[in-house]
Amino acid sequence: MTVLGGDVTYASDLNGVESRVLELNLHAWGQRLTDSSSTSGTTELAVLRVDSLDLKAGKFYEVRTGNLRPDLTTATDRVKVTLRYSSSGAATTSSLEIGRVESATVGDLNSLPSFSGWLAPTSDEATASVLLSISRPTGAGTFFLEADPNRGIEIFVICHGDAPGNTGVAL
Repeated sequence: MTVLGGDVTYASDLNGVESRVLELNLHAWGQRLTDSSSTSGTTELAVLRVDSLDLKAGKFYEVRTGNLRPDLTTATDRVKVTLRYSSSGAATTSSLEIGRVESATVGDLNSLPSFSGWLAPTSDEATASVLLSISRPTGAGTFFLEADPNRGIEIFVICHGDAPGNTGVAL
């Protein structure tokens, strides 16, 4: 839809615009509505996986979590949530890390922010997979992610269109 200066846009002109945008950009989605299992050590524990992703060469994909709710038995434990990626087959806790959020001193922390990883495949990938996992790198307690039917643990795979290529300059 093109709107030119001086044009009047009515609500009826916008009906369905948002749903068409989301349909084009939201490539895949996964949700868990129950608490994750708990971990008390440095070994990563798988929480949620999205499989059978049909990723196209030359496109730029964002893999994003929803906001996360950690639950800890020891307030000073260090917690880590990781996004991992496999170009073919199910992602595991040893797959390529594409993003993470980590907190060294949690204290009264009752949420972790949404975070992302980025993918720009150079060839088509018909069976790609992404995984969200948790671990507790240091500390003495246990850690898990809370979820319920109103606020789940989520992974979103969003296609942002053509990948422009890396034009960054390392300084």
